[in-house]
Amino acid sequence: MTFTSGAFPLSEVPEGKYRIIEINGGRGFVRRLYYMGLHPNVEISVTACPMGGAVIISLGGTQFGLGRGMASRVLVARSDDRGEAQVAPPFRRLFTLEDYREGQRGRIIGIKGEGKFKKRLLDMGFTRGAEV
Repeated sequence: MTFTSGAFPLSEVPEGKYRIIEINGGRGFVRRLYYMGLHPNVEISVTACPMGGAVIISLGGTQFGLGRGMASRVLVARSDDRGEAQVAPPFRRLFTLEDYREGQRGRIIGIKGEGKFKKRLLDMGFTRGAEV
């Protein structure tokens, strides 16, 4: 596994303040962490990191644990005194329609699908660049 310069897996860092740089995993994994408030450019505090156990983090006054497997897929960089990450996060998150809630807006960048399904979406106006 290659790491962004200056970024380390959350499972391997000592206690302290960090900024999330990247989350490696599938869409479901990234979404699960996103709903927990964990996504790139968010500052967290690692409050305990016992050897071989869950990593205990604090975010917005709430503490919770991430298992070693999950924590190893979250890359972080130590925050400096101003609370800014030392490594700029190269992040562009792509969402699917199921990620949106009523009233949210987005722009279509592509359609995954084939045959009649894709043709039906195109006929309904779901084309690249259209706002939904």
